[in-house]
Amino acid sequence: MLLEFIVIKQETPKVLKSHRNVVHDLAFSSDGKYLISGSEDSTAKIWSVKQDFTLQDTIEFHKKQLHAVKIIEKDGNYFAVTAGSDNKVALYSMQTKKIIKFYRLNFKLTDLAISKKKYCIM
Repeated sequence: MLLEFIVIKQETPKVLKSHRNVVHDLAFSSDGKYLISGSEDSTAKIWSVKQDFTLQDTIEFHKKQLHAVKIIEKDGNYFAVTAGSDNKVALYSMQTKKIIKFYRLNFKLTDLAISKKKYCIM
């Protein structure tokens, strides 16, 4: 089963296709260059807004569905933050395309909030 979601721009809406199940969360980077989607298919997808919403990367780290995703930028480097039902929170470098840190929790996170001052993930 392929699920779709629609990006509405000023002109014509665009349907983004890639996830195999329900999308639970979407977030834009603070500068609007990227969109990240997190799905029940346990993947996060990173889309380039500047390149007409082309798929840039797929993060396949989690073993269960994703509930929350965010993109942060620091000193010109971009990172994806993902949280899923497998009780893991991961920090992914969009430059190296690798998980650079992850935490296993005693509970699942269903939302993420990120402080810009110290890049604290809550």
